[in-house]
Amino acid sequence: MELFHGSSSASLPGVLDVKNPGLKAAGELLGQGAVPFCGELHRGIAEGGVNLKFISVVPKNGLDSAAVYAQQYAEEPWTPAIAVSETDWLKDGLQKIEGTTRCFSGMTRQRVLQLIDLHQKRTQQWQQLTPEEQDFVQHPFPIIYGIAEHKEAVAVDSDFRAEKGVRDVPPEATTMYVPSDKVSLMEATVAARGLQFAVRPLSVLAKNQQLADGIRSRLISILKKSIE
Repeated sequence: MELFHGSSSASLPGVLDVKNPGLKAAGELLGQGAVPFCGELHRGIAEGGVNLKFISVVPKNGLDSAAVYAQQYAEEPWTPAIAVSETDWLKDGLQKIEGTTRCFSGMTRQRVLQLIDLHQKRTQQWQQLTPEEQDFVQHPFPIIYGIAEHKEAVAVDSDFRAEKGVRDVPPEATTMYVPSDKVSLMEATVAARGLQFAVRPLSVLAKNQQLADGIRSRLISILKKSIE
């Protein structure tokens, strides 16, 4: 049974790292000194968070949930200029709550500091990305990663009861489902790096006759622009 993880092309600098390719938990990447440009970097990596050790995945009856994340992340570009603007805004907010227990824009002081640190680390890492990788981050498109049945998938504490956690998913066990107009690009990119990811269009998922009608219709609605 295939499992699914919603993401965007901003995840590709890490996933396509020729020295250590594949999907990895956000907490693991941060522990190695790498900074994800996409993914759950709030509750998921808080103390005890799922994504400190695991990659969140859902079965086919949760595909619409994976699609929501993929579309959301595809609408969140990152650039050094965005980082400067957001960091100034965050520092201004930090001054307003310094010495108090109040929140700024719904965020605790700890969360504000975490975001400032994240922007700083991303800016440092940005210079090490290739122009192609920078484009994946600046102009993200949705990706749903399909993961071959994982014997070590574990239940995790989540709002979605069918969600599970997996670790260290290698390229040969991963399919990248991308917008139809990105299939050739991704096939060429994967081949140029000598990696073994399979690449298929997102429309394949939307046409899966094994999906319940309600899930298929929500999937099509969420990813409408990407599967046309």
